[in-house]
Amino acid sequence: MRTKLSCLEAAYFTARPDLAAQAEYAWALLSRASHQHAYELSPTAAECRHLIQLVNVLISTTSATSRT
Repeated sequence: MRTKLSCLEAAYFTARPDLAAQAEYAWALLSRASHQHAYELSPTAAECRHLIQLVNVLISTTSATSRT
């Protein structure tokens, strides 16, 4: 996954320099949410909605720029 994030950063460096950071943030939180330990709290519904919204923004941004 780190390689894909690096490629994303290189591809959108001039157009959207924040895109790779947002993708890495989403990946880290989704990974943490799906690899819970017994002593950790589950993500709240609001946190899950936020991550879904962030991933949707990333998808629409990358698909819109790849078509041009």
